[in-house]
Amino acid sequence: MPDTGSRPVPDPRRTVAALPASPPADGIVLATAHDEDADQIVKLQYLCYQSEAELYGDHSIAPLMETVAELRGILAAGGDGRSDGATVVLVARRGWEVVAAVRGRLDADICQVGRLVTHPRLRRRGLASRLLAEIELRHPTAACFELFTGARSVDNIRLYTRCGYRETGRATKGGIEMMFLAKQAGAPA
Repeated sequence: MPDTGSRPVPDPRRTVAALPASPPADGIVLATAHDEDADQIVKLQYLCYQSEAELYGDHSIAPLMETVAELRGILAAGGDGRSDGATVVLVARRGWEVVAAVRGRLDADICQVGRLVTHPRLRRRGLASRLLAEIELRHPTAACFELFTGARSVDNIRLYTRCGYRETGRATKGGIEMMFLAKQAGAPA
């Protein structure tokens, strides 16, 4: 008879399933976000979007205004990437710490990608590219992936272009020129 008393049995509701692929050498694991991640995600957004707010002179951009309660509502609605309207939130964890995050929401056959953030100390290590690729994999029925960024956000534009996204248009919102980019499903990065 196995010794079941020597190890705690994990609560299946609290188990965080790692996404396909073994953890890389950097120890960072990609996973679906859960309610208990909300506080860390909002703090990470606040840290990461400060440079965007400074660049555009606007500290009222949506990622800086989102509350933990609002994000918990999004997480509670959940999503598997296959149903319209549900937002999938992915995080990258190093141990207990959320070091990056991204969101994807399927609208018909278009996946709207947003709020891609990476902790400043871990930038330029491929983590954002990994999260973009994973959010694309989590939306297998999407024909196209769309996102936007400020037209002066050179580093963001460089990342998205390197990942296969191409400019589809521009518009001004709240005095900020936005660049819209898209990638067809299956298109190479």
